[in-house]
Amino acid sequence: MSGETQYQYLKVCDSSTDCNNVLSTEMGFLFQISLLVPYSVTINYKVTNGTAINGVDFNTPTTGQVTIPANTSNTSLLVPLVNEGEFGTSKTFTVTITAVNHGLGVTGGPATGDILGGNVALDCSYSNYGYRSMSLTCTARPVNQTWHMNLLCAGFRVDIGIGNEVTGEGTSSAVCTSQINTGEGFLEIDS
Repeated sequence: MSGETQYQYLKVCDSSTDCNNVLSTEMGFLFQISLLVPYSVTINYKVTNGTAINGVDFNTPTTGQVTIPANTSNTSLLVPLVNEGEFGTSKTFTVTITAVNHGLGVTGGPATGDILGGNVALDCSYSNYGYRSMSLTCTARPVNQTWHMNLLCAGFRVDIGIGNEVTGEGTSSAVCTSQINTGEGFLEIDS
């Protein structure tokens, strides 16, 4: 079993007309068996709060089951995350296997889910969306805070366009060498 790291919310800009949409996100936990069997395998699990609290930071039953279909090696538990609008925080919770049918042994886990704060602070918004560039404007950054935006770029490999540094309020603009990948930028605090 393996966990995932996921942003609590992602603010995106997919075109010049729909910037600053906030996408709901979910976190996946992968349950896997080491060999294919001709019958389905049911796995019971338990969710344990850490610094992330069920019903506050994420929503899933405290206990449950997942089933790996016959002749398949894995399945996932998808856990919806709650958009609290928090930026710069990290919270965790765990999922533990409690039982497996057919006398199969349990290995691995517990798996930890790491929820990161959103990709940009609430005082920040995207603008100037283009084929290869985008800007991020922030209006309530601390006066002495230095920051810049990072922009996901597409191409042979995913690349990052790094924007100009800004201290306090202002706008950071980034350019991709090829094109924008998904309209996702990230606020990176330098100091």
